[in-house]
Amino acid sequence: MRLMLIMIRFSSMNSRYHTFISCRRSLLDQRLEGMRPQLVGSILDIGGRRVGRRGAFSPQLSDAVRWVVVNPDPESSPDFIAALPDLPFQDGQFDIVICTEVLEYIENTQDAINELHRVLKPNGLAVVSVPFMNRLHGDYEFDFYRYTGSFLNMAFSRVFKTTSVYPMGDLRSVIFDLIWARLRCYRYLRPIFRILGVWIVSTSKDSVYDCTGFFVIARKASHYHC
Repeated sequence: MRLMLIMIRFSSMNSRYHTFISCRRSLLDQRLEGMRPQLVGSILDIGGRRVGRRGAFSPQLSDAVRWVVVNPDPESSPDFIAALPDLPFQDGQFDIVICTEVLEYIENTQDAINELHRVLKPNGLAVVSVPFMNRLHGDYEFDFYRYTGSFLNMAFSRVFKTTSVYPMGDLRSVIFDLIWARLRCYRYLRPIFRILGVWIVSTSKDSVYDCTGFFVIARKASHYHC
């Protein structure tokens, strides 16, 4: 039994090694994987990609009644070319809205959050991720914000019934990602850094003070009938 557990653990580590992009991406994939049982019904994936997906998480499209991808980049092969805060949908169309690594690009954050709320059905769920202690993205001229957990809790709570904000990672993952971004171009260093990165993710102690970013789960209120 112990040998079997070791083999399972090794297999998991090996898989994470080959799909490793950064500590931040791995931590986000873990959070999304934890949400998998809830990703059912009609789902809106804002900023998602049908072509060129990043990370290890792959949604089970068969579990969804409808999975709609929205992205302003036509090369991502979205179902709709659009962006927050102006989505081409009527009120209350979706059970779940997924919006990962998008809000930092939107000039008015509260408008974007309000739009997530608008397109959700009553009791619908918003699943959101944003960076905190994380380097600027490659398209840095459009990368406007870094968010604290307290700001996210305040902004989402203005319109959502319940809001849960989870930090992703600790100081080690923050420092690793900053160094890794600079050194990944050296091929001979990649195997060592990937092993180190997988280990950091597997032993991470999430810290609200110095994390790579935050993962938000917010639920829209139900309609009550008298």
